[in-house]
Amino acid sequence: MITRKNKNQIEDNTNDNEMSIKISVKIGQKLIEQDIEKSLYIPSCDKLTLPVVLQIMSENPSLHARWNILYNEAVYEYDIMKTKFEIWYSKKSQEYRKELEKVTKGRVTDKMVEDTIKSDIEYEAINSELALSKKNMKHIFVFANGFGEKGEKIISIASLLKWEGENFSGKKQAEKKQYSHIEKSYDKKEIEVFDKNVNDGWPT
Repeated sequence: MITRKNKNQIEDNTNDNEMSIKISVKIGQKLIEQDIEKSLYIPSCDKLTLPVVLQIMSENPSLHARWNILYNEAVYEYDIMKTKFEIWYSKKSQEYRKELEKVTKGRVTDKMVEDTIKSDIEYEAINSELALSKKNMKHIFVFANGFGEKGEKIISIASLLKWEGENFSGKKQAEKKQYSHIEKSYDKKEIEVFDKNVNDGWPT
């Protein structure tokens, strides 16, 4: 299920889009609700400080892995549902072909069998279940892929912040003002961790 809310209802820490999209998916017995903007949001450059970048870089790998696992579960459920549908369809096809052969003088075509199956009261229900499992699988894939892209983007941003801090640290104060969020004084150990993560590349 996808629900949308107006721009005025979106919290300040989300993107400035006209609508915020919240997706609900059910995997097994678990209902998962997630807001795209809140989950994949990266703060604007004026809010990106070293601690914020480090926090995102440390949290994103586990979130990415979590959604990849959920995606695997969704694919499994879709495969099970697809097999269930195919077995049901095969059985119904044989049943209705035999019935049509009894009442039809001419040749029974595949199209005749297909149309008869689609008129079965069970068809709509089981086909809807299959479509729902496919939708859940695709929605979860979007989140898994989104967290992967978020990880790549934050590493690029971290590298840019590091470059800006190094190249503009010697400029006059008037020029340094717009980079004040980069050039704050941080604990030496924190800076070393940051440099190592940027240089080595954080797993996404």
